[in-house]
Amino acid sequence: MVLTHAFTATQSDTTDLNKTVYVYVGGDGNVKITTEGGEDVTFNGMSAGDWLPVKAVRIWSTGTTATNLVMAW
Repeated sequence: MVLTHAFTATQSDTTDLNKTVYVYVGGDGNVKITTEGGEDVTFNGMSAGDWLPVKAVRIWSTGTTATNLVMAW
């Protein structure tokens, strides 16, 4: 996977991202996303350095405990 853009992730319980993104986890915890297909899912027990290989349209504030998230596309 070669990505050309990356920014600090914007988390929100009400607003979708402007882009469909992959998520890099900088600090351990859970990450709740809405997938490009419309499903809400929480990835529990993510470790620092993990990538979520799922296209996300929202990164939730509620349910996300991981830190230093980066969105990339």
